[in-house]
Amino acid sequence: MRHTSCIDFLIPYATPEVLNSSLLRTCQESNLETVKKLVTAGASLEHRMPDIGSTPLDRACIFDYSIFD
Repeated sequence: MRHTSCIDFLIPYATPEVLNSSLLRTCQESNLETVKKLVTAGASLEHRMPDIGSTPLDRACIFDYSIFD
């Protein structure tokens, strides 16, 4: 998610599936502010990637980002 200025506008229109996949990507990119917005909007911290089964926290750790400091 590179266009962070659009996040506040788009989140209310996002489906749960879009919120969850956006959260996975945002954790991978270590964008704490957007992570907070997505979780507040209903994205699941327990959602798993369908192909490898990793969660948002897994994605943050795999890419060696510390978004939870």
